[in-house]
Amino acid sequence: MASGPRLKVLQLLAEPQRHFADQWSADPAEFGVCMTMIAKALDVAQPTASRHLDLLKQAGFITVRRHLKWSYCKREEAAIQDYLDWLAAELAPRR
Repeated sequence: MASGPRLKVLQLLAEPQRHFADQWSADPAEFGVCMTMIAKALDVAQPTASRHLDLLKQAGFITVRRHLKWSYCKREEAAIQDYLDWLAAELAPRR
């Protein structure tokens, strides 16, 4: 979460219909967003985007699924909420 690009990915994937409406290969909300489109939105090279997405996947914040020759990413809302709950508890004043 200490990475600007990774936060941006999670922000973009929170509203895939809005940010990736031009994706024609699959419904971005239902199926996920193509990694190529995420790289374009971040204005980074594909390998750089892939590294960020891999770290988000390892953390459990996104799922990645392949279809034909493309990989699609989708947020894992439950994992993100668990992290936010943990962070709130860690930052709460100790009594």
